[in-house]
Amino acid sequence: MTIPEDEPTPDPTPWDVFTPRAPAGELMFINRTKDKLGERLEHALNELGAQIIVYGDTGVGKTSLVARIGGDRVARVECQDAKSFRDLLLDAFGALGVVQELRFAETHEKASEAGAEMSGGLGYIASLKARLSTKVGEKATREFEVTQQPLIDVLIEAMVDAGKHILFFDNFENIKDEGVRRSIAELMVALSDRARESGNVKIVLAGIAESATDLLHLSDSAARRAAEVSAGTMSPREIAEIVTRGMGLLGIAIGPDEVELIARLSAGYPYVAHLISLYAALGASDAGKEVTPAVLEEAIAKAVDDFHLDFSTRYRRAVEQSGGVRPRRRILHALAESDLADFDFDEALAAVKAKYGGETAYTYFNAAIGALCTENHGSLLRKRSLRGKNRYSFQNPLARAFIRLIDASSSP
Repeated sequence: MTIPEDEPTPDPTPWDVFTPRAPAGELMFINRTKDKLGERLEHALNELGAQIIVYGDTGVGKTSLVARIGGDRVARVECQDAKSFRDLLLDAFGALGVVQELRFAETHEKASEAGAEMSGGLGYIASLKARLSTKVGEKATREFEVTQQPLIDVLIEAMVDAGKHILFFDNFENIKDEGVRRSIAELMVALSDRARESGNVKIVLAGIAESATDLLHLSDSAARRAAEVSAGTMSPREIAEIVTRGMGLLGIAIGPDEVELIARLSAGYPYVAHLISLYAALGASDAGKEVTPAVLEEAIAKAVDDFHLDFSTRYRRAVEQSGGVRPRRRILHALAESDLADFDFDEALAAVKAKYGGETAYTYFNAAIGALCTENHGSLLRKRSLRGKNRYSFQNPLARAFIRLIDASSSP
């Protein structure tokens, strides 16, 4: 008998390696040593009963982090505003296998918040008929059917049967309905209470927020069961590793100056590093497999055009289209160049003077920085009063990287 040879693995393309709009692939995952982020998430995943809230800016790699650390244990649910609690649960069961039939019958369990928490907090009896994976990482399936059981029992049984222990609600900031959010919080409590018997089946929420409370307000009971994981930006070294590893996989040469420039422009955001590197790799494929300064310059210009449209729209509203000094533009570009998270008035003024020189009259400064906090001028900045003193920061910190790209490109 002739044994067929394995199919040759196709060479990766830039689209396979650099994925600004998708989680990083296995070969491109960078271990997050900054603030021991990967270690903290791994600890929370292993902790019996801990329900996890991962929060941080857009583009910092929350989805990639959970997917990589959780591995085959993860069943991911994409959150959208229009989805009800039932819709999210249907998606959850769908992530475990092929759902043939799922029925809910509401009970009187939700008569009081205390009773809801004590009894599991879901208030539904469920019946499920599905074809679930039987082993993690394998294609084998088996028929699965339960009828008229509490929803929490059906969910746990289906997850364990499918070899999944992490129900991952991604982009949770999209869920605005308070009833849906409250039901998810109750589900977290129920799973925490059943952690030992379920083998530590748990929920991970991830979303754009400045704090776990901003992402999901929890009752005291739920808060005691929650582990908060703040996902910050990457270090320059970690961003540089994305660039060098990806180019290495593609057989593309890139010099240390180009790597350093991409790392600086990315401002710690892997999304931006992947975006610039994708266009640099595509350009290098037509330029002798090397990221030259000219190739990188063109890649930066394309990255500006391909950045999230909202930033481009707000930036155009924020800056003056003509004039010599253009104070609002100067303020934005000076603050973007700095690595400070926020600024008081004197720090912001010092940043502008450092970038543009101290000889210019700065009488305009107070009015200009205030205008950048208004919707008429894009609301790129926000103002907060702390102990009677105003502090300014980017409304969306990813704007810092966008403005750095504009500064480095030929864009006006």
